[in-house]
Amino acid sequence: MEEPQRKIAKTEEKFSSAIYEKILLRLEVKDLLKFKCVCYDWYDIISSTRFVQRHLELSKTDPEKHLHRIFVVYPLTTIDYRYFGFHIERRWNKIIDKPFRYPIEKMSRVDTEIIGSCDGLICLLSGGVNEQITIIWNPCSQELVTSPLPFDRDGVGFYWFGRDNNSNGYKLLLSSHYDKNYTLYELSSNSNSNGQGLYKWRKRTNKVICLTRVYQKTGTFFNGYVHWPCSQNRNFVVCYDLSKAKIRVLPAPDVIQHNNPCFSLGVLDGCLSAICKPHDNFEIWVIKNYSLEKSWTRLMELEGFKINSKFLKLLGTLRNGDLIVEVDHTTLERYYFKGKTPRIVKTHSINGISSDAITYVESLISPLGTIQLSPELLSVKEDADLISISGLFGLSGKTNPDDQLFKVPVKVPQKKYSRMEDYFDGSSDDDYCDRVYDDDEEVEGEDSDGFQEAKDETDFSMSCD
Repeated sequence: MEEPQRKIAKTEEKFSSAIYEKILLRLEVKDLLKFKCVCYDWYDIISSTRFVQRHLELSKTDPEKHLHRIFVVYPLTTIDYRYFGFHIERRWNKIIDKPFRYPIEKMSRVDTEIIGSCDGLICLLSGGVNEQITIIWNPCSQELVTSPLPFDRDGVGFYWFGRDNNSNGYKLLLSSHYDKNYTLYELSSNSNSNGQGLYKWRKRTNKVICLTRVYQKTGTFFNGYVHWPCSQNRNFVVCYDLSKAKIRVLPAPDVIQHNNPCFSLGVLDGCLSAICKPHDNFEIWVIKNYSLEKSWTRLMELEGFKINSKFLKLLGTLRNGDLIVEVDHTTLERYYFKGKTPRIVKTHSINGISSDAITYVESLISPLGTIQLSPELLSVKEDADLISISGLFGLSGKTNPDDQLFKVPVKVPQKKYSRMEDYFDGSSDDDYCDRVYDDDEEVEGEDSDGFQEAKDETDFSMSCD
């Protein structure tokens, strides 16, 4: 007798969005960008502000530093941070350089400088003969914001890019110098109550301070201040208070105050640090009590570097305490404390042209902030003074040439999914799901002239010593 066939009930198990989120938070950015095209639920989770912020926090605090990278500006490449932890003689062939295409075709390949990095965004200064621009760029998503310089690039002195905790936006500081007098400009991004993104250059002061030399153009942020190592008859540190928009001067370590050797600044073990070479070897000095101006303490001596090496910049540390440093803007090296010897990991000087490097963490943060992406390129070609914002599909807005205020409409037509072939080279539309277009939507939230009045500016000044 035949047994009756069992009727198997087809059950569909569904995970909650919280479980999906926990799983997706463990993935790298390149995978998350692909998975946004899997389904609507995943797209909503990965695109949410909550997910983006949590993923960034986990990446920053990850002890293994899976998403930390070293970015080299020329040639434009990135190196996995973890590969510096391998023994170089045994695992040299495992160190991978990932080349990048330049975010803007007209960028000068050689004449490009790194202003800074923050939350996965990299700020670059680039320009040729006809145009000089700053670029805020996410290398993972290829979203970017560009802005023309408010002055001739030949006068660029020192700079910094990072997050302003007071306005919850990103801030770019750029100084110009003529006849040793420095003027500080500020490009701020924030969103007002209407959700409109504002990007504006502000001239902060006519005279910041008299300087003969800036040893490290990229500023170091610590304890609410941005710091630059400088000299004017003696070595000192220029400090800019982001919250109060004030300048003050911090003395350099006593050992280098008067004989004027080069020195760089960084953050080591939660302290502001300085690396200098007063004698034959490099030394690391730290400020353990930031409230006391003369609290520099000699931490250690770094032996083994070439006798003709003059400049050492700290890029990061490994779990065992070894340092990752850039030497004379030409090589990336790992310093082994156990053997007190440095090892060259990568040389990034080509044909005698020095380059620059910086540490960053891969993230989903968009330089557009709260501004929505547009599926169409809303360019205004007749305006020469244009601060343009572009993503995978491009977004541009109109600026007032007088005050250089940028305004973006609140609502713009938006595609459901990103064009993934722009994220990943070699991919095509056939590899991903179909996308839905809402071409009939109208742009709302823009007033007649597209501009908004500039707010009063706060100036500060400081006399030369």
